[in-house]
Amino acid sequence: MTKRLVRGALRGAAAGTMLTACLSAGAAQAGRLDLAPVAGLDVESFVIDAVALPGQPDRIAMLEYSGRVLVVDRAAGTTQVMLEAAVVDGVDLGASSASGAFSIALAPDFADSGRFYLSGATVDRRNVVVEYASSGLVADPASQRRVATIEARPDGRPGLHYGGAISFDDAGMLFLTTGDSNGAFAGDAGPSQDVTSRLGKVLRIDPRGDAYPDDPANNYAIPAGNPDFGPGADPALWAIGLRNPFKGKHDPLSGLFPVADVGENAREEVNLIAPGGNYGWAAFEGSAPGAGDLNPEVPPLDPVFEYVWADSGARASITGGLVYHGPLAALDGRYLFSDLLGWGAIGEGPPVWSLAFEGGAVSAATLWETVERSGALSRTVGFGQDGAGRLYLFDQDGDVFEVASALAAPVPLPAAGLTLATGLSAGLGLLALRRRRPAPAGRRRPSASARR
Repeated sequence: MTKRLVRGALRGAAAGTMLTACLSAGAAQAGRLDLAPVAGLDVESFVIDAVALPGQPDRIAMLEYSGRVLVVDRAAGTTQVMLEAAVVDGVDLGASSASGAFSIALAPDFADSGRFYLSGATVDRRNVVVEYASSGLVADPASQRRVATIEARPDGRPGLHYGGAISFDDAGMLFLTTGDSNGAFAGDAGPSQDVTSRLGKVLRIDPRGDAYPDDPANNYAIPAGNPDFGPGADPALWAIGLRNPFKGKHDPLSGLFPVADVGENAREEVNLIAPGGNYGWAAFEGSAPGAGDLNPEVPPLDPVFEYVWADSGARASITGGLVYHGPLAALDGRYLFSDLLGWGAIGEGPPVWSLAFEGGAVSAATLWETVERSGALSRTVGFGQDGAGRLYLFDQDGDVFEVASALAAPVPLPAAGLTLATGLSAGLGLLALRRRRPAPAGRRRPSASARR
């Protein structure tokens, strides 16, 4: 169903009403994830992202929100510090609740070069990507090189939507998601439809080139194959029309590039990113009409998955994840994500969704109950996977859990509030939002508005 059809349908519906249709049998199911805490990690803030180390299946590099990078060896039960702090322009990324590190990516030749990349936000609210060199899994702080700097909006907006997810494609080019540099519930059209701006976009750049030798803040080249968005468009653009896509990574095995985008007032969405795509914000929030104007030169694309939260009065904030590949058969090849505020939770733990894709569309969706063997998973902020196929969930309290087992229920989930790209919708009427426990003392959380 196109956004144009959705717009017409919503105009004839009462405010806050979902589109309705029948969900095909077996398309939505429930399941259970058993979680085992990973102890002894010495996490100082909380883990926000992670990446498997090539050729070392038992080791994984975990990025803390403070900018600290840990290498965790599950076989040996040890943890070493790869990078103590990410300092940009003389200021630690972990110096403020409005700044922080967001994502980590290894260079395609990491096994030989030791190069890796971090993205984050500075205290003056700029998106940055920096490169480090390492040897023996220890980074050299003096090797830091600025790759990209995305300035905040110049109009005095809060600038809290950063995006910030980074990953490499098959050609060795770096993807970077950027937010619209707006504040929570701003109701402002912003720059997401403006092709002269890098805000509210997916960028694709060559981090080893330099097309801007006179600009020390941007040291990247423009790869061949980037789409042409027309006269005056920034050549780094890969896709447009995003609000706060702080989680989204290209999956080299499946070729999928799912990006979760945090909504403003009612809807959270998952988009499959394609070159030249326009994902609608702020003319659309998900498939629903928004307050902004649409770029008339770039037709909008529907999300492949969205859910609605305003009807119940409960807020939501999608936490994108990854396409999992590993021994957990019920999750293999599926895209996983959660919700920071627990929308749709079954039982006591936060929810996890898995989506199966066929022909670029969602073919099945499973809502997983999370059950901890000990400890408590709170607000889910990220996912990770090591080379052995271990799957990890990270929460805002600084906990790391491994998914020990995944058992899908054979009975389809009766459910509303869920919409697939085909226009099918179902509701999670049996599900309730639970109140979250406060963060332990001494652990810094990002401001809530930075996520919304």
